[in-house]
Amino acid sequence: MQLNELPFPITIVAQDGWAACKESLDEVRMWSVGAIASYNKLGFIVADSSGAMWRLTRIEPERRITLWDRLPLRIVSVPVRITVESLAGDPLQLFREQFAKALEKDDDCLTQFHSEEKIRAVLNGTESLVKLTKTLHKMRVT
Repeated sequence: MQLNELPFPITIVAQDGWAACKESLDEVRMWSVGAIASYNKLGFIVADSSGAMWRLTRIEPERRITLWDRLPLRIVSVPVRITVESLAGDPLQLFREQFAKALEKDDDCLTQFHSEEKIRAVLNGTESLVKLTKTLHKMRVT
């Protein structure tokens, strides 16, 4: 399934400490060449606004990446197609586990406004995935 078919807003969480709420497809349409390579290897999960969980299967550039695009001193964003697959299991528990891993790897982006303990309390105290993602976004964690 393509990411553009999911109900927005979505929350993306990667194990490297990146978590972000994206309100529309336009916010995830353009990716740098380096990010495409990194997240194709690392992967991430996506929680959509209906409470379903998805796992990245592939980020594919919509156009051919040129040698000019790959120059290390030049950051170029290219349009991409992101393919995801449904995750089996309890969506809330899957999100909690992945977000906890991201929180451990955090470089102070996730904990910029709130302490790790407060975020973990919200993570473990919320009973609905939709409510949890909304709360994290209101707290400016994602």
